[in-house]
Amino acid sequence: MSAENVEIVRRMVEAFNSEDPRRAFASFHPDVEFTSAFTEGKTYVGLQGMRQYGDDLTAVWENWHSEDDRFVDGDGEQVVWLYRIVGQGKGSGVPVDQPVAIIWTLCDGLIWRGQAFLDHREALKAAGLAE
Repeated sequence: MSAENVEIVRRMVEAFNSEDPRRAFASFHPDVEFTSAFTEGKTYVGLQGMRQYGDDLTAVWENWHSEDDRFVDGDGEQVVWLYRIVGQGKGSGVPVDQPVAIIWTLCDGLIWRGQAFLDHREALKAAGLAE
């Protein structure tokens, strides 16, 4: 099951980086909960919450996407996505290049919970893994 979960997260990331990032919603459980590292630790709940998260990001960033995506298989239910978020500040044009990691927990073949970290090692440790 864990290789399948990695593939589910990988497909979500491909959609996230596409011309229509909202396609990623198809990978989320209707009761998804995601705690962001970028919006002062705000937790977004449900598909509407994930839409709000996307809106919150696009309100302050432009041309943003992930790079250097790596996926680490966790305990069978978890996948750790390690990457860099790259873009620029909306209006200011200030470049953004920030390491990020998200521990995704899956349920019934869908992404159910997510916790973001601004440090790869911290995320791996929280997932009970070593780099």
